Amino acid sequence: MPATLCSWHIVNNMLQKDFSACAVNLTNSKNLKDLLELRCSICSAISELECLIRQRCEREYELLSSTKGQLAEVDARIKQAIDSEGSYQDAVNGFYAIKQARKSVKYAPDLVEKYCPEFALAVIERHVNNDKLLKLANTGLIPQDIMRKLIGDEKTTFAFFIETPSKMVLSGVKADDASP
Repeated sequence: MPATLCSWHIVNNMLQKDFSACAVNLTNSKNLKDLLELRCSICSAISELECLIRQRCEREYELLSSTKGQLAEVDARIKQAIDSEGSYQDAVNGFYAIKQARKSVKYAPDLVEKYCPEFALAVIERHVNNDKLLKLANTGLIPQDIMRKLIGDEKTTFAFFIETPSKMVLSGVKADDASP
């Protein structure tokens, strides 16, 4: 079945993402929290530098490139930490370091013919048309226990989702409020 990317919840009157149902090994380790806070600081510095560049240019541009390099290094460390320590989620404050499992399912034509032959002609085109088969399942025409029997091949891939709050205050100015 297709993976759920995230669900949404209202927390403190704000819509927040929740990856609890799909994150791989969600542990909320202290190391990942620290790396996410470091990432947040670097992102804020990048925003400030981009505003300064609009006003001045040369020296700040070099600093911006260097800071973006630091961000890439921290993101690589975050991915390594997720792999070794598990995913991290703080929906209230907007910190996410999530490794998601994404499954790709291919239904086997011979199994579709075996378990629901009345639909085989409609969904098999040298392969099973997953969209059509899922529509039949979603309308209740094919029960979920039968759908599980139809899986001929299942592939899991992983995606990383890293996010920190974007409106952090540095030097008394919100990044979004700074203008050229």
